[in-house]
Amino acid sequence: MAITVLSPYQVFFIDEHDKLWAVLKDNRCRFVKSVPAFSCFSAARDYICGVEFDGEETTVMGTTFGFGNDGCAPMFKQWGYFYYPALLETKTPFVAVLKADLLNTAGTADMIVYKKARKKYQPIYQLRAKVVPPVWSPKCKKLYYITAGGAFARVDEHGGELLAQMAALFCLNKDETEFAYYENDHITIVSMETGNTTKIIAFDVTALSFNQSGDTLFFASSKDGTHNIYAYDRNTREVALLMRAGAKINAMSY
Repeated sequence: MAITVLSPYQVFFIDEHDKLWAVLKDNRCRFVKSVPAFSCFSAARDYICGVEFDGEETTVMGTTFGFGNDGCAPMFKQWGYFYYPALLETKTPFVAVLKADLLNTAGTADMIVYKKARKKYQPIYQLRAKVVPPVWSPKCKKLYYITAGGAFARVDEHGGELLAQMAALFCLNKDETEFAYYENDHITIVSMETGNTTKIIAFDVTALSFNQSGDTLFFASSKDGTHNIYAYDRNTREVALLMRAGAKINAMSY
């Protein structure tokens, strides 16, 4: 007989002070650890990757996604200013990072995808993108991101496709059968299997995440110094305030 271990946590989030927090099932909030700047959760949720700036060089850093205080380890260094490194944990890991400089239009960057070969990360392709954290699919090995023109898309080495004409933020469910995106004061949940959509009204959203089972969508909002996390129950179709945070929330994960 299989034994299922239930997690005591509803959702994790990273605030603007680069601190990782866990929200428990009773809605209490627990500090986990400090993380690097401009952090992303890895595809398999094993690591959190961010950056450390040294003059005009950027070091991509990684730390485990957990309560152990094992510190951060450097992964590789590049010349320039990089943001939101997203790691795909495979036999030959991939990292997607956003490189922004004065040649980029405000709010956009060059998204560079690196592949690890012979202990070094080598660039394999590059696209224009918004400065929004990209997300890898651990199953289909595709990269989800916001294009420089504001569309929501996914891509691999062979090509890509558009999923929504306009989006500001997005997230995937654990099974990769649904995604949610925020645009124009609405969050839209889309089934990748049927194409069915659900829309809910939301304002000033800064981060999104499904829960483990996918029956709840969490979203964070910030306005005039007030930072809240809300939970949308997909069974009852009701939105409830989950908790108030002490700082703006930049990332969330199940």
